Amino acid sequence: MNELLSGDARPFLLILARIAGALLTAPIFGSRPLPLAARGGIALALSLALAPIVPVESPVGIPALVVAAAGDFALGLAMGFAASLFFAAVQMAGSMIDQHLGMAMEEDVDPMGDEPTSTLGRFQLVLAGLVYLLVNGHLLFVSAITDSFRTIPGGRVACGLEGRWETAASMAGQLFVVGLKIAAPALATVLLVTVALGFLARTVPELNPFLIGYPTRFFAALVVMALGVGLLVQAMAREVQGATFLPGLASMVER
Repeated sequence: MNELLSGDARPFLLILARIAGALLTAPIFGSRPLPLAARGGIALALSLALAPIVPVESPVGIPALVVAAAGDFALGLAMGFAASLFFAAVQMAGSMIDQHLGMAMEEDVDPMGDEPTSTLGRFQLVLAGLVYLLVNGHLLFVSAITDSFRTIPGGRVACGLEGRWETAASMAGQLFVVGLKIAAPALATVLLVTVALGFLARTVPELNPFLIGYPTRFFAALVVMALGVGLLVQAMAREVQGATFLPGLASMVER
């Protein structure tokens, strides 16, 4: 902050570059309904708040400053992308369930990502967003950004970004497993109902499995999801708070 008041804006620009990159791809902060001006105001406010307390290595010369700012911006993008993978896993789980229930053709625009998503995928995304806010996931993300400056001071990110993108890719693989776990109860129910209807159709040939199969599978899956929504919320909160989310962001900045 002293450098900023004295006319040297280089440290502030490097801090702003990393925070702007993170907020651009982070969940909630990077969602389309949040106006661009609001995102810019949040980035400026966080940069001003962190300027007096985080270490920054100011480069000499405009070319070096541009390279350093690009490195900080890329690290912020990687951190925001890694945080958003949790929501991608939740959306994938809902899409898999919809596909097996025959509802994959009914798609609407996701309010967070402005992308087409299925009905249950949209429901689970909204639920994940509420859980994310209830467990202060947005504050945990800001804390992770602050810790990243203590591990890698601003202006020292130009090298070694490859390893951090590899960490983000590794988190994507882990959260793919998380998506399968979220969808597993409903998918298992659909499979069991389908097998039961197959045996029933062989036993009672007059029964039309196509006529009763869709509503039976749909009702059974909804019952299982309704009964397990409490466990689903607990699993989401665990992933955000400690199982995958924070360790992944920590490993990204500790390499």
